[in-house]
Amino acid sequence: MLAQLIYLRVFRRHMDYATGTAGLTYRIDYQTICDAVSFIPDPGSQVRRWTPTKGEVRATIRELERVLPDLGRAVPLLIEAGSNPHRGYLGDFLKTIYPTGRR
Repeated sequence: MLAQLIYLRVFRRHMDYATGTAGLTYRIDYQTICDAVSFIPDPGSQVRRWTPTKGEVRATIRELERVLPDLGRAVPLLIEAGSNPHRGYLGDFLKTIYPTGRR
């Protein structure tokens, strides 16, 4: 479930569809991801607030980078494309959408 939230709320939302990357124009870091997927209950609710830890986010990103053979996918949802602390995380989505390199 966390993988879906991170993929849809962060990477796909901030993806540059022209280049197929996320993290170039909008910085994506662990704190950004935690803020985007945290749960804040309504006032007066008995449900506790939840925010993923940095370790949970890191593990989930690694999960998105793995190929999922049980789903019949030939490529992972994310491909590490050269992150650095100043630019944030980059995911190469063109290889996911167009695995043969054709558009």
